[in-house]
Amino acid sequence: MSRKPGPHPYKLELILYALRAHPQGLWVRELSRISGLKKSTVSNYLTTHLADKIEMVYQTNHIKIVKLKTQEQVPNYLQ
Repeated sequence: MSRKPGPHPYKLELILYALRAHPQGLWVRELSRISGLKKSTVSNYLTTHLADKIEMVYQTNHIKIVKLKTQEQVPNYLQ
């Protein structure tokens, strides 16, 4: 029996957990290290599946910080 198509819920939760733990934002590389996922996987999930929940903050032309939008910073169990 194979997994249903679409984003893997466990990977999504790993990324969201790391972002909730760092409300100031993270580089994609740091997010990858913390979540244990490949950088390309994290980047793909951010742009494809989490685009409505995150905001990109550019410090310079090449440095991109990813953070959750304000309402997502509260853990699910507290909402």
